[in-house]
Amino acid sequence: EAGLPSSSFLIASFNNPMKIDSDVLAAWRQVVANTSDSAMWFLSWKKEHGFSSSMKRYFQFRAGAVYSTDVFSFLEHLQFKTMADTFADTFAYNGHMTVAEAVFIGTPVVTLPG
Repeated sequence: EAGLPSSSFLIASFNNPMKIDSDVLAAWRQVVANTSDSAMWFLSWKKEHGFSSSMKRYFQFRAGAVYSTDVFSFLEHLQFKTMADTFADTFAYNGHMTVAEAVFIGTPVVTLPG
């Protein structure tokens, strides 16, 4: 569904791109690079031109290491979050509602206090 892999361990981040800095990306890339069956999943933010293509370039070390989907309605948003195996929070600027929604629907969240 939504072009997402069913066989990968899917790590989602639906945070606003401005919260994703180089330290966060480096940590996520290291996790994906060291686990052969994992992939990152981002939203394609239309107002953030080039975000999806930048993520695809950054994670291009392995085919299928990154996926992006369009932003969807609120109900679809909650349904799609259930497709993720875990949700990766940003650790310089933690998510608020994004993390709360993931917890609400039962998707585990990896985060740091901040």
